[in-house]
This record gives sequence, C-alpha cells and structure tokens, in this order.
Amino acid sequence: MKFIYLFSLFFIPGMIQAQVLTVSGIQVSVTADSSAAARDKALDQAHDLAFEKLVGQNFPEISSPLPPHDKIVDMVSNFSIDREKTTAKSYTASLTFQFDGTQVQDWVLHPNRSSEQASNIGVANSSRGADFKIIVFYDSLEEWRQIKKEVEGTFGVQKVTTLSLSPQSAVLEVKYAENIQKLQKYFNDKGWILASQEEGWSLSRDKERRS
Repeated sequence: MKFIYLFSLFFIPGMIQAQVLTVSGIQVSVTADSSAAARDKALDQAHDLAFEKLVGQNFPEISSPLPPHDKIVDMVSNFSIDREKTTAKSYTASLTFQFDGTQVQDWVLHPNRSSEQASNIGVANSSRGADFKIIVFYDSLEEWRQIKKEVEGTFGVQKVTTLSLSPQSAVLEVKYAENIQKLQKYFNDKGWILASQEEGWSLSRDKERRS
C-alpha cells in the first residue's frame, strides 16, 4: 500500500513549487522512565522516520545523509496522531506528517551545498559544449527517475543539473557536446518529444505513440 500523497503543485516558467508533501503510517513505540518522556522521545523519532520514508519512496537516488533533526522539524508544517496507546512508561502511536514542499525541494536539490558547488566548478572547467535548459514533464516520480537516467546516459551529454523538481515536472540544465537535433532524434526514437519553446526546451511523452 502506498502511503505517500503529493498535493497541489503549480508550474510557473523557471520555478516549480510543491506545496505539501504528506506521509502517513509512521509507527513509533518507545519506553522511557515515564509516559511523558516516552511520548517526547517517540515524537522526535517519528519526525526523522517520516522524512526518511519521504526521501526513500520519492527520491531514492539521493545517497546523502539525512539532514539534522532540527532541520527536519523545520520542514514539518503539521502532523497528526492517528492512533496512540500510553502506559506508565511507554508510548506507541501511528502518525501522519505534512512537510513544506519548498523546503524539501531545496534540500533534495542541494543536500550538500558545499560539495555540490565544488563538484560543479570542476565539471565546468573540464567540459566543453552548449548548455540547454529543458523542462521535463512526466506522470510519476518513477518515470522521472527513468528519464533522468536516460538523459544522463545519452551519448554527448557531459553534465546534467537539476534546477527545479516536483512530482510532475522538473527543470534540467544539460551540457551537450553535439547538435541539439541529435538529441531530439534520440528522444523521438524513444517516444518522447523534445520541442523548442520561448525559454529553452520541453520534453514530454509523445501521447500519440504511447500505448
């Protein structure tokens, strides 16, 4: 059963913002010296478990360590206790968390800013080719992961940078050593349409060829 629900996404050229990311079914069970202490410890634990689940189910390609607990707490816009049981020295509960999508997106794009900046500088100094901004539209995060992998593995692609990301669309900056028409043909053969638009390019499924 899938517990992640992604709501209310609005696309603005050059900027994508996810408003709310909800994670349900977070289970905690803690024993301490008192029921109050057990509850406090369980709720702290639940915040971290909820964020770990959010990242694991939606952004499994991220290998960076999770942010500090205080940062995760800041990203939570609301949470509710669906079920709970308290004894003299224990606390058990099932919770639902709502995360601020903008803050989550910022962390997803820059989980380790200093390392990313150093890496980008090294690539920029060693690579040659034209940069293209491409807006990618997809139906699911699984489809996003597949298309991102295809873009990164395309012959002539030297670097792919994710500028914005949501569960329905993403903005990529692609450094490509070949002519853009070759990239168009490559994706056309795979059932995608790479089309020129006023600001960059867009990439979406060819619905007429999609079964």
